[in-house]
Formats: sequence, C-alpha cells, structure tokens
Amino acid sequence: MSEDAGAGAGERRVYRALVGLLRGLEEADARSPARPLARALTERGGDAVYAELLTVTLRLVLVLCAERRGLLVDGEGAPSAGLHELRARLTESVAAASTRARGRVGAWREAWARAEEVFAGSGALELQLDDVWRDADGPRELSDVTTHGLLTRLRGLETALEVEQLGGLYESLMGYRVERLQRDSVCLRPWRVWCSPAEILDYRPPGRARWLIQKVGLARGQARRLEAELLAARAPAEAMAALARLAEPGAVTRLAGTLVLQPTAARRRTSSHYTPRALTEPIVARTLAPLLRGLGPAPASARLLALTICDPTMGSGAFLLAACRVLARHVEAAWRREGAGEAPGGRGELERRARRAVASSCLYGVDKNPTAVALAKLSLWLEVAAPGEGVETYARALRRGDSLVGLGAEQLRRAHWRGDGSGDALASPASARPRLLADLVVGSFFAERSARGRARRRLDALATLEGWTRGGGEGEPPEALRGLQRRARERDAFHWPLEFPEVFQGTQDSAGFDAIVGNPPFAGKNGVIKAGGRALIDWLKAAHAGTHGNADLSAHFLRRAAALLGGHGALGLITTNTICQGDTRDTGLKPLVRAGAVIYEATRTREWPGDASVSVAVVHAAFGRARGWLGETRRLDGRAASVINSRLRPSPERADPARLRANAGKSFQGSIVLGRGFTMTPAERDALVARDPRNAERLFPYLGGEEINSSPTQAHHRYVINFGSMSLAEAARWPALLDIVRATVKPERDRSSHSTARWWHFERPREPVYGAIAGLSRCLVNSQVSKHLVFAFQPTDRVFAHTLYVYPLDSYAAFATLQSRLHEVWAWLLSSSMRNAGIRYIKAACFETFPFPTPAAPALETALSRAGEALYEARARLMSERSIGLTKVYNALRDRAVRDVAVERLRSLHRALDRATLAAYGWSDLSPPPYITPQTSDERRVARAFEDALLDRLFTLNAARAEVEAAAR
Repeated sequence: MSEDAGAGAGERRVYRALVGLLRGLEEADARSPARPLARALTERGGDAVYAELLTVTLRLVLVLCAERRGLLVDGEGAPSAGLHELRARLTESVAAASTRARGRVGAWREAWARAEEVFAGSGALELQLDDVWRDADGPRELSDVTTHGLLTRLRGLETALEVEQLGGLYESLMGYRVERLQRDSVCLRPWRVWCSPAEILDYRPPGRARWLIQKVGLARGQARRLEAELLAARAPAEAMAALARLAEPGAVTRLAGTLVLQPTAARRRTSSHYTPRALTEPIVARTLAPLLRGLGPAPASARLLALTICDPTMGSGAFLLAACRVLARHVEAAWRREGAGEAPGGRGELERRARRAVASSCLYGVDKNPTAVALAKLSLWLEVAAPGEGVETYARALRRGDSLVGLGAEQLRRAHWRGDGSGDALASPASARPRLLADLVVGSFFAERSARGRARRRLDALATLEGWTRGGGEGEPPEALRGLQRRARERDAFHWPLEFPEVFQGTQDSAGFDAIVGNPPFAGKNGVIKAGGRALIDWLKAAHAGTHGNADLSAHFLRRAAALLGGHGALGLITTNTICQGDTRDTGLKPLVRAGAVIYEATRTREWPGDASVSVAVVHAAFGRARGWLGETRRLDGRAASVINSRLRPSPERADPARLRANAGKSFQGSIVLGRGFTMTPAERDALVARDPRNAERLFPYLGGEEINSSPTQAHHRYVINFGSMSLAEAARWPALLDIVRATVKPERDRSSHSTARWWHFERPREPVYGAIAGLSRCLVNSQVSKHLVFAFQPTDRVFAHTLYVYPLDSYAAFATLQSRLHEVWAWLLSSSMRNAGIRYIKAACFETFPFPTPAAPALETALSRAGEALYEARARLMSERSIGLTKVYNALRDRAVRDVAVERLRSLHRALDRATLAAYGWSDLSPPPYITPQTSDERRVARAFEDALLDRLFTLNAARAEVEAAAR
C-alpha cells in the first residue's frame, strides 16, 4: 500500500470516528439540562466545535500509537495499554448486553483519563471548549456504545500508518464545521456535502448543475443526471433515493435538526497534503551530503551530533522525522566505529538511542500553527521516545512563530527590519533588553502604513526604550512600548537569534544552522495579502532586499533560509515549480546565486507522490564553506550537470538578457479604451451608419485577445467609437457618437479616481502603434495571456485592445521566427507562467531582448519565409474546416492521442519551420523534437536538452548583439 493510500484509508476511518463521536456528544447533550453543545454552537460557532472534535479524536489516536510503541508505563514501569484493553472489554460487554449497552456509561471517563494522563500540562492539542467535554463531576458521560464505536473505528491506525501520516490526518481533516441540518439531507460524495433535494431545486435550472459541481464536487455528467432525476421525481422519497445513489458510503439520511459535519468553502477550495517519506528522506540525505563530506570519511559521533538542522515551516514534523532517521544512521555507524557495540535492550536499540541523541541535540523547527507544532512534538515523541518519557522530552527546540516575520541576527544587531545592512549597530543600554527591542522594531513596522511613518515610529520607540532603560527600566515598559510589543506578538514575530541563541553565537562564518530543509507554503501575491495583509508584502520586500511583491512566498523562504545558514551550510526545499521564473526567481534563486550560493541539485518539476494533483520543484544549494565539499558533479532532474544556474538550467549564471536597439519600435501594446460605452455590436454599428453614413468614419473594428485565440476566422465581432486625439469641438462633428460616449462613458470616468484622459478619448490610445503600422496592409499580433504562444496576422485598419501586442511586421519570415520553438522557449523562460492560463507574455522581456536571425544567404531567408507561409496557410485551413480557434488547434497539436492526418501534417510543418529557423541562425546541428507535449522521461530529457542548448546559444547571441550595439553608440 502506498503512503497516500494508507493515509487516505486512515482519513476515512477517522472521519467516521468523528461522525460517531458527534452523534454520541449530541445524545449526551440531549440528557443535559445545560445543553453545553448547543450553547457552544450558538456562541462560538460550528468551526470551533469541530476543531474540538478533531482534537479529542487525535488525542485518542496518538494515545493508541503511544501504547502500541510501549511508551506509556504504569507505576511500576511496565508497559501500559489502557485504551487497547478498554476496547477489548467494551467489545465483550457491548456484545453481551447489546440491548442495554446504549444506556451504560463510564467507559468514556476511563478513555478521557487515559488521554489526560498523556497530554495534561504538555500544551499539546489543548482543548478550549471545556464545558462541552466536562461537567461539574468530570468528563461528560458518553454512552459505552459511543466509546466502543469510536475506539473500534480507530483500531489498527497505530500500526497501519507511518508517524508522519498521523500529522497528515490532521491536515486532511481540516476544513469542516458542525452544522445543524435545516432539511432532511444526504451526505454526497466526493466532498461529503450534506444537501437535500429541496436545496438543489431551490436553484433555477441553469444553476443547479453548476451548484452541484462547485459545492458538491460532482463531475459534470453526474450533476446533469442528478438534476434530471430530481426534476422527474414524483414524490419526496424518489428524490431522496436519487440523492442516495451518490451518497458517501455508510451515510444514511439525516433528519432536519440533526448535527452533521459539513465541509466549508475553504475545504472545497483547497486541499492539504502531508509530505511523505518518498520526498522527505531523499531531500534530507542530499542536503546533508556535502556537510557529511566536509566532516571526512569517518566522522566522530560528537561532530555529527553538533550539526544543527532546521525546518522553518515544520508542519507536523515530517522533515524533522526524516532528518532524525537519516542523521541517526550516521551517528550509529560512528558509535560502532568508536566501539559502542549493540546497546542493552536488543537488536535495534543502538539505532533508537542514536535517534534520541539526534532529536535532543540537532533538530529545530518552527511553525505558525499551534496544532501543527503540537503534532510535530508528538510525532517526534512517538518516533524516538523511550518508555516513560514525557511528550515534552524532545520538544525543547520546536517552537511556534512566523519564520518570516521577526528579526535575524543582523537585523537585531542594527535594530532595523531592513535586510540590506541599513541602520547602525545599537550599542546602548537598550540593547540589554533584546526581546523587547526586537518586538518594538517589528511592532513599529506593522503599526504604520507608510515608509516614513514606520521610520518615525521606530525612532520614537527606540528613544522611549532608551530613556526608560537609562532610568532603571523597572516594572512594566511604558504603554506605548507595550502596544507595539502586542502588535509584534499578534504577528507571531519570531526572532531567531533570541529563540535559539546557541545556534547564532560565534563568528559570521560559524553562526547559523548547518542545514535547512522543508516544504514551505506556496502563495502568490493575493494569497500573501489574504493571509497577512498588504503590510506583510511590505515587510517581506523590506526584509529581503531587491525582492518583488509579486513573488511566490516560497522565494522568501529561500531568502530566509540563506540568512539562517549564515556563512556555511546547505538547504533542501520543496518549492513551487515556478521558482526559476519571473519575479519569483528574481526574489529567490537569482540573488542567492549572485551572492555566491551554488545550486548542486535540483528537480525542475515533479509530481507529488500518490493521488495529489500537485507539481513541485526541489532545490538544493550550498553556501560558504559547504561549497567546497560538493565535488565536481551537480545533478539536474536526476542527470549529471557541470553547473546549474538560477533558472534551473545546466548553464553558467548569466546576466539577464539586454533589450536590443534593433528591436526598438517593433512591439506595442494595444489601446486601453476604459469605457464599455465606446464599444458596440455590428448591428448597432450598422444602425448608426444607416442614420448617418459619416459615422462610419469614427467606427472602427475592435479586436482583442479572445478573437485571436478562440475565433476560427480571427475576425472582429465588435466595433469601437474612436475620436483619436480630437478636441471636443472636433468630435462634435459626429453628434450621435459623442452623445453615446457622453451618456455611457463620461459618468464612469467622472467616478474614477484613476482616469487621466479626456472622457471622449481612450484612456491610453497608444498612438505610436497605429503610426508604426500605417504603411502596412497587415501586422502580427499575439494575446498577452494565452494557453499557447501563438501569433497571427491582422489587417491594420482596426483598433487593437490592450490585451494584444502588435508588431509592425508583415513578412512570413517574421511570423516563422516568432512562432518557432526558438522564440517559444525564450518567451516561456523570460515570461511568467499563469496557473490554468498558460503564458503571460511580456514584450519588454520576451520580444525586445530576442536576437532575431540575420541569415547571410538569401536562400535561407526564402526558406524561412516559405516555411512560415506553409504553416500559416495550413493552420488557417484547419481552423476554418473544423470551426475551432488557435487554442483548440494547439491543444490537439500537443496531444499525442490526436493522430488524424491534418493534425499530423501541421506537426510536420511546425518541425519544418523550426528547422528553417535553426538554419537561418546557422544552428542546423540542433534537431527539434516532435511537436507534442513530452510524456515519458526520455521525451522530457530530449526536449529539455534541446531547450537548454537553444537558450545557451540565444543568451550568448543576445550578449554579443548588445555589446556590438553598445560599441556603436
């Protein structure tokens, strides 16, 4: 069974246990005059009650695991298995007295006491809604049947799952709430949503199937069939039967008023996946490899146990467990070399001792989520503890906090948030209170919105702290300082050198962790803002000099990891697979490599193990002294490479390509119209021209990216009123058109605080583009955002929307070059990919830097032109014959399953075009791969080798052209 399969089965069993516990709690609540459960739902909400249900259930799972591992002992030190014994007794008693069992209570108190014995005082998995779980006499009385059902459903999890998967259970079961049904309902797969026939039929017919797809997760066909069955039902029972066919296994109809577990919108939008051993242990091993090599062929155990390994986003501890196992194997080997031999306690005891030694000395972890921190502590305890050791035994260096918000060593020394060395080192009495000082710096930043306000608040806070400290600093700090400190704590500010002083002592070369590993969260700009507000973006940009607000969060974790490693060490992080692209690269890998880091292993894209549909990258980098322990070989996508650059390519790090003067004035963005009243349908245009033929002079065809990508003919289906740069008096010569704009556009512009144009003008006319194409009958265009990078010719007698780029190029040779895979590879590298949307083409980065071929022989130019014309004509014919747009054409071209003659012909023409383009550059030694999306490892290897060779030559050519242009100035 795979790791994900085991975790999935465990998740289903724990879900059923949660359902049973809720039923039992609801029954107990009905017997209580105080109705604590009903009151908690009203006062604190179903999310809080569900969190408590999950916490209680996880407590029981973890106790069962601890018992199975012999970690719990009785007063005489003998292994204790209270919950296992309780389950066995209940199985007998419930079977023997099944008719009276539901009225029996008492077993729950015993199970509760067992969990309290383990967790009391540990701070792990604390309960908040005490009145729900306890009454004046102790734990609330649940029936023995409920307790037996709960323990039975959890049976075997302690042996079926890896320790990492126990934390994964929590992640997989987040996002439900306890909810009271308003109607009789059924729990529907796949998202376990409770709904009723009436609830579905409340939606109007066009929206019913959509609701079932978006809220329940049904496939489109299932949703439509269910919609039809509900409409055909003659009685409520038939409607419920139709729903029941899609019910969650084991679910029954629940009546109105019943409590159920209902998934939230957040759960439907996202899915959490724990990091399995298939990822963690290889990443840890490769991260530690250069450090171990630096310790020599037979390192002493003391030197191994002096290594420090940190996961700054540890979650439930998967990477720390992997680090414990990997490093412990080396410690065990060292002990054997040193004559330790096998320890008392039987085979494997020396390894267990080694794991305990590593957990005690080497492992550090941080996470914002308090439950994740608790689970990490518990996971490590279950992995390494000896019988009788408490939960906190190995938890000294597992802390709660935000790894990105807080001060590092240099920031603390200068009492400043900036990570570029700004500020003067603070040598004053105030520095004797470093934690308060650090909190004040963070609090000052988040207390203000502007850079000036933040700087002023920081200086005021430092002056106040200085004065209070010089006056003796007795008692509580002034309220102004306490207020800033509260702001820092609200942000979970984590000051690394204060939390782990033993790691950050010493010289700049020796201070810091030896290794950073982990799987930091992925979040783009909007996700970061949602989690921490715009102030968090500002903080990250200030803390990591030269960064972009658009970068993915994983890039900032790379920067933080590099700072935590100091002048030595290595990192191994799972990142978004866009880590080597655009703003995310500029923020993360690019500055690290330019500062001297060496990427010694990387996987550019790999699928997440198991069923999760997630693609990630893995990056390993070495810093300072660790670079000298790497040896000569690097590995990229599992293959040897002599060097890896920040774009994760097997080429030396190069400067970003220069914008070439030869390309200046050859690319333009279309017009930003800003005002729907400017545009109209062909019928509306015809009516205006029929009223006054002169209106045709100011009504232009209007074209956007959708027509280029989706229309079989790429023809316009809109017109636009265009007064150009006319004065209002001049525009008044077309009164009907001006009246339309005055009535529909002017009010919109008047309300806008962003518009700067006259209301009868386009917001950004982009007049230069129309001057550049004025002497041509056609020009090339492409959509800024598209699934595939495609170019097309368009007549020049129209207005182009801002969603298009326009090029005053009318030759088939120009089309061939831009549509070739040479330009495609260049553009994909230098643009940013869009999730579910393809490429966001940026002309400044992709077109203006592209070194076009300058073939010396006219025959090469002719061949390039003919290849472009052949492809263009065949492509247009296919679009017309099948009534499909460019996106669908290229979907078919890239799909190996589509094998019809016309598509195969188009693929052949694309390869011919690529060969003609390569010949124009003089690079006929390169052979373009098949024009399909590579699927096998061999196909991906061939495609990447082709791309890598192309990029290396294009970068070299760009640099040479830029040098020639600079010399000619």
